[in-house]
Amino acid sequence: MEFDDQQSERDKLLAERIQDCERLLSEQGRVKGSRDERIWAAGFFDGEGYVSAFETGITCEIDQIQEDLINLVRFRDAVGVGKIIALKARSNENARPACRWRARSQAEAQTVFDAIGEFLNPAKKNGRRAPKEGVVNPPADGFARALAAPYKTILSRKQPALPAGAFLYEPVAVEGVDQA
Repeated sequence: MEFDDQQSERDKLLAERIQDCERLLSEQGRVKGSRDERIWAAGFFDGEGYVSAFETGITCEIDQIQEDLINLVRFRDAVGVGKIIALKARSNENARPACRWRARSQAEAQTVFDAIGEFLNPAKKNGRRAPKEGVVNPPADGFARALAAPYKTILSRKQPALPAGAFLYEPVAVEGVDQA
């Protein structure tokens, strides 16, 4: 099968590039999982990453062009979980090849949060801020929502609010919020 051969070749090339990145990071003296690396990883995830709950589960992801693969390897090493995959070629012939770091379970998302959560900004911890009745509540895209309860509970339309005590960062009252 031609597609399988193409995928296999893409995976082989990616594996070789990942090994090169690991070697370079080691030569630079980067210590996997160290506090400095976890602080860097939190900033990187703040800017580039996301966590979401879906009907099929929870996912944390970061996409990068292949020239920036070293960032994904460094992130994976800092948090200790996840897989780096090559993305399929895009239809735009000028588009550069891309790859993705991905953690696809609630346990892996918890591991990521345990590694970098203390360094994340509050919006990434709890999701984007959306005022409701004078209190800031996160929607389904922050760690608080993804880790608060099993994903099927999170996605239930019968219980749109977070379970009690689910905030990882205390909600704040919003003064002067237009309630209209």
